Amino acid sequence: MNGIKEVLEHNDKWRALAFEISGDYDLAQDLVQDLYLKILDREEMNEAFIAISLKNLYIDSIRKKHHGRINDYIINTARDIVSDFEVEDCQLEYVERFNNLPMRQQELILESFDFSIRQIAERFDINRMYVHRQIHKGLSYVLGDDYKEYSNSNVKHLLTSDNKKD
Repeated sequence: MNGIKEVLEHNDKWRALAFEISGDYDLAQDLVQDLYLKILDREEMNEAFIAISLKNLYIDSIRKKHHGRINDYIINTARDIVSDFEVEDCQLEYVERFNNLPMRQQELILESFDFSIRQIAERFDINRMYVHRQIHKGLSYVLGDDYKEYSNSNVKHLLTSDNKKD
């Protein structure tokens, strides 16, 4: 998909997916609105990116509601729903490796796209070096030989393409 206009053409599809992920009509509407704000400046995206973004927005909303604590069932349910969307061949290997990481490491990596290491450490009340090591080790495993290019070019859209705050 190219740009927000093409994404908006499938508005009903995204709202249905958000409802399937959240099970709450009002929350689904909010998730789609947040999605549109998130992707406003993106030029390129695919259905898998949209689905993963909706899942991440849902997880963030649950985290806020439950003060940072969510259970594995919620994450796995959202992941199962999103897994129905096609991922480009070049990204499939990354996604498979990412799904093999421990849940905590996945969470830290996803958080790193929105927050600094300092913010993550404070949110989870853990050591900054631990956060840094877990993110580095996880991304190194997921991206393999492409990790050097990733760390040099800041191509964070390989797993998700949220902009880092801070």
